[in-house]
Amino acid sequence: FESTARLDSAGFYAVELLNATGEYLTEVGRGETSPLTVQLPDTLQPGTYQLRVRGNRPTVPGVPSARFAVTSPTARPMPVAGFSAAAV
Repeated sequence: FESTARLDSAGFYAVELLNATGEYLTEVGRGETSPLTVQLPDTLQPGTYQLRVRGNRPTVPGVPSARFAVTSPTARPMPVAGFSAAAV
């Protein structure tokens, strides 16, 4: 992801897992810089999901990613790419 927002000293980015309709399910990663590594829950059921990166301090709303399919549970870390966030 790429951000034009400047986080303050206690700020972080959080990566959220969303279902196919954009409803929040859980946080899958957190960090202060790019790239972030996320891990999908190993209990995640096959289906369609999205990711969203949001920031705090300042609050930076995220935009959901393109939908992606999970065909079997996974515990493999995956980099977050193709996201952007901007201060509002």
